[in-house]
Amino acid sequence: MKKGPFLFLMALLAVSCKPSTTSKRMTAMEKSHLPILALITHDLQLADENAGGILLRTRNGQKKDSSFISHAAFKKEAARFLRPELDSVFFQDHYEETSLMDETTGMINFIYAPKSGTPALQKLIVYIKPGLSTDQVNRVYMEIEEREGGHPTSLKMTWKMKAYFIIAESRLDGNGTETIQVKKAIWNPEYFSEE
Repeated sequence: MKKGPFLFLMALLAVSCKPSTTSKRMTAMEKSHLPILALITHDLQLADENAGGILLRTRNGQKKDSSFISHAAFKKEAARFLRPELDSVFFQDHYEETSLMDETTGMINFIYAPKSGTPALQKLIVYIKPGLSTDQVNRVYMEIEEREGGHPTSLKMTWKMKAYFIIAESRLDGNGTETIQVKKAIWNPEYFSEE
């Protein structure tokens, strides 16, 4: 028996069984989370550069107030969305992603939850509106549990791209009394009339 054709077939089999770089790239792409920090930072920059006025609506219990705020005050409030957990490497390693298509809203939801432990960022959802040529991030929602001054604080925050953000903060004091404050910063005038 000639060994030439046998060795050729074995070499061909070995080469064909080797994983391709394309499949490695696809696996890496499939495991990649959305760049949430970059999305919010970019939208914050656009709002800061283009907003003529930023309206802040505040509600403390039954008391409501609204006023226009400076860009510096706007950036200070928005900084709560720029969470250290959203650093791409940390986020990739410590949060798992699931996704679903919400037929009611017509949006794709990417849901992120901690893989283990109890970090401050408990839940994050990115709502994406599919389009014919490109998909667009509609909004980002976060749930955060922290302790400030020894008291539990719960934050529910929504960032609506190119429009506004909402921060709903619930805090328990030493007596167990809950205080709730809701802030909505609006930079898109189309939403100024919304509560």
